[in-house]
Parts: sequence; C-alpha cells; structure tokens
Amino acid sequence: ESKGYEHWAKINNLKEAAKTLNYLTENNLLQYADLEKKVEDIHSSYARTGEDLKRIEARLRQVQPLIKNISNYQRLKPVYDAYMKAKDKPAFRAKHEAELVIFEAAKSTLLAMQGDQKLPSLKALQAEQQRLTEEQQGLYDERARLKKEMKQIDTIKANVDMLLRIDEDQEQRQERSSQRE
Repeated sequence: ESKGYEHWAKINNLKEAAKTLNYLTENNLLQYADLEKKVEDIHSSYARTGEDLKRIEARLRQVQPLIKNISNYQRLKPVYDAYMKAKDKPAFRAKHEAELVIFEAAKSTLLAMQGDQKLPSLKALQAEQQRLTEEQQGLYDERARLKKEMKQIDTIKANVDMLLRIDEDQEQRQERSSQRE
C-alpha cells in the first residue's frame, strides 16, 4: 500500500513541478527576484482593489439616501405647497398625512445631510450611482480574478521554494560526503 502511495506522490510531485516550470517560462519568470516581484505585484493589486471598493461603497452609501430623499422631496413638494395654502390645514393634513410625513422626513434628512448647500441634481446623482455601481462590479470581477491569480502564484512560489530547498539539501549532503572522503 505505501508503495502505491509513494508512486502516486512521485507522479503528483512531478506534475506540480511541470506546472510550476510551465508557469515560470510562460510568464518569463526566470529569476527568483522576478518571481518575488510578481508575487508582490499581484498581492498589492489585490489590496488596491480592496481599497478602491471601500471608497466606492462609501460614496454609494452617501449617494443612495440622497437620491431617495431628493426624489421623495420633489415628488411630494406640490402636496406640501398645497397644504401651506390650504384654508383648513387640519382637514388637509388628515387627508394627506402619509405624504406630508414622508415629505417632512425627506426635508429634515436633506437638511441634516446637506445643510444650507444647494441640493445636487437628481439626474446627476442617478448617473453617478450608475457609474459607481458599474465601477464596483468591475472591481468585484477584478478582485475575483486577482484572488485566483494570487492563489496560483503563491502555490508556484511555494513549489519553487520547496524545489530550491531540496536542491540545497542535496548539495549539503554531497558536500558532507565529499568532506568525509
């Protein structure tokens, strides 16, 4: 049974070594320093996409409530204006209570978010949200690709490190045996 495993392990190790050598030659990583640089580049690209995603998601968290509240404010402003002109305010309010509550909530939220600043255009915010969402999806895709590439390059580097250690061990054994002679 252990002979079978030994045979499988040797074949598996040879396959891994072949994959590693193919990757190294296909990517022109013929110096160890080049391999280390590639590992570092992929890891830093992965980290950068994470930072970019955080920035975009933070902006989306600002834009989305603005869109919702500006939309409610604009949609219900005519109801509020009619209320302000109404002769019988309590009766008007009773009839339009839900709309007025939503309008007033939107108005106070926008005031808290924007202060006295002019409200941004709803169309511009929606365009920004669309752009940010597309950018976010692109970054998710890029990040998934980089994660896969990172796993691959880390395995390649571990294989190279293991092969180099095996070579060093063999050299040290040869040195010791030649010293004994």
